[in-house]
Amino acid sequence: MRFAITAFNRKVIDAEEFDVEKNNKLLIICPNKGCSSPLTYVRTVEGQRYFRHPRRKQKELTDPSFQCEQRAKGISRESMKRYNKIVEQTTILQFQKNFYKVIGLLNNWDDKLIDRARIGATNPKFVRLIDMIYKKGEKQKNIIKGYKDNDVFNEAKKKYKELNNFQIYELLKEERRKYGVLQYSVPLTIIDPSISIVADLADRFIRVIEEGEAFKSNADDEYRRSYPAVIEEQIVLMPRVLGMLMHENSTKMRNFLLYIYCLNVHIDCIEKFTKENPFKSYFPSDNTLLENLIGEYFSTIIEREDRPLNIIYAEIMEEIKDGHYKNGAYVIIPEMVSRILCDYEVERYHKAVKEMEEAEDSFTENNNNKFGYIYLAYNESLFKRGIDEEVKIGKTSSIPDRNSSYQTYSSDGFIFEHCWSVNNMSKAEKYLHRKLNRYRIKESGGQEWFSLPVDDARQKIGKLISNYEEEFGYFDEESKTEKGFG
Repeated sequence: MRFAITAFNRKVIDAEEFDVEKNNKLLIICPNKGCSSPLTYVRTVEGQRYFRHPRRKQKELTDPSFQCEQRAKGISRESMKRYNKIVEQTTILQFQKNFYKVIGLLNNWDDKLIDRARIGATNPKFVRLIDMIYKKGEKQKNIIKGYKDNDVFNEAKKKYKELNNFQIYELLKEERRKYGVLQYSVPLTIIDPSISIVADLADRFIRVIEEGEAFKSNADDEYRRSYPAVIEEQIVLMPRVLGMLMHENSTKMRNFLLYIYCLNVHIDCIEKFTKENPFKSYFPSDNTLLENLIGEYFSTIIEREDRPLNIIYAEIMEEIKDGHYKNGAYVIIPEMVSRILCDYEVERYHKAVKEMEEAEDSFTENNNNKFGYIYLAYNESLFKRGIDEEVKIGKTSSIPDRNSSYQTYSSDGFIFEHCWSVNNMSKAEKYLHRKLNRYRIKESGGQEWFSLPVDDARQKIGKLISNYEEEFGYFDEESKTEKGFG
């Protein structure tokens, strides 16, 4: 069998590109509906690599519905790309629709714990502090961007301008090996905050794989062998999530993550200190982390004489103004959010998203149907006859049967070429139709048909979706108001 899929996020895997050493911890299964058998081996036949299906009974071998290999042969590389894009976008949509629920599932929290964290994250003092850090960072960033003679910034911008995240990841690893630090990660964060997560993953790779540092409780030999594959999964998804959370309209979601992260860092510091000093009261070290001080400040209920709140707050201000982040406040929040996202193992993340998908009929965050997809589709029969300048641009709340086949069709029989998750599908659709109005097929074309080549349409829509997201954000519009928890 040439193609298989991963069990957690349904990503299509090509046997020719499968690396046994690197991907040995990924659960690879049969892609056909009703089967999903684990494919545990790879074999080479006449120079071609294949996944090996487990042994089946005689009935399964004679029944056409069980001929998995035959059906899998119909999967094309283009279908794989479409399928993987749909999986990625449906995962992103669950994160948008049910943000707090997904984070709660990642931490094994019930609804009460989620609500407590949401209330804590709206503490006016916490909101003001994070807002001050954010604004200080944005001010520094704008100054550096406007300073034409900043050689390091300009060199980094030129060096990484045309690279994708995987290429940046590889180059950052080389820099880490060569210099011991990520030389260009800070200027790159100014260019694009989502680079923080790529830099974080590059640094973690060196520490875990090459320097042998323990990573949580899983840093055994088996985990180290599979760790590169885990990172590759994160590079695909997490920079996109970080970019969403750094948007100005995502303040409440971002604060929620920062609040629980700072408290957890402080709890970890207390536990470590108590273990090393069992008969002493906790006291931070000279090189304590900023997030530890923030966690201490907002978790302190009873003040101690040696650690009053005004002293802790002064230490926070000193760390921001004259400490490690004196000239780099613009990286504080992206780096914190990056560490939060990287700490969630990719399998846990996909399990949480899958659980949300299965429970979607029972409840959805904010109880609305605004979230959905913008899709680009075309008529396959016309496309095969060389007519590739008629495309359909519409909206849908779900991509039907996306897990049953790579031949992903829309409800009216047209192939989904591409899809984009949005916070308000009706609003986004109107936005796109208005911007692309000059391409609309007027004669009996309806409202959704446009005279554009498929590739051209994909590029134009992708750019317009980016503009739409920049203007309107990624989460529910209510997150910008003061109603409820956002």
